[in-house]
Amino acid sequence: MCEPRTWIAALICAAPFLGAVPGAADPSATVLTQPQMRAAAALSVGAGRNAQALDLANALLARDAQDVDALVSKARALRNLGHNAEAVKTARAATRFAETEEETFAAAMVMAQALASDEHRTRA
Repeated sequence: MCEPRTWIAALICAAPFLGAVPGAADPSATVLTQPQMRAAAALSVGAGRNAQALDLANALLARDAQDVDALVSKARALRNLGHNAEAVKTARAATRFAETEEETFAAAMVMAQALASDEHRTRA
C-alpha cells in the first residue's frame, strides 16, 4: 500500500496531466481537499517549491486564517524565499493559534528558524 506522503507527492507531480474533474469550473483544474492541500504545501516546501507552497498556504488561509498547518508551511516558504520578517510574523500567528503539542512544537520550530535567518539568534 502507498503511504499518504507518496500518493500526495504523486498527485502533485501528476496534476498537470490529470483530466477534467466533474463539477469543476475549469475542466483542466485539479481539485484538492483541505487535508490534501495542507500536505501538498508541506511537501512543496520540502521539495524546494516555495512559491507553490506559498500559493497553497495562502489558499488555505483564505478559508481559515487560523489554520496552523498552513501558517507553518507559509512561514517556512517565506523564510526559504528570504522574506524573514514576514516569516516571523506568520510564525508568530501559528504560535498564537496552536492548540496541540504538535502544532505548538511546529510553530515554535519555524519561529526559531525564521528569527535565526533574520539574524536574531539570541531571540530564537
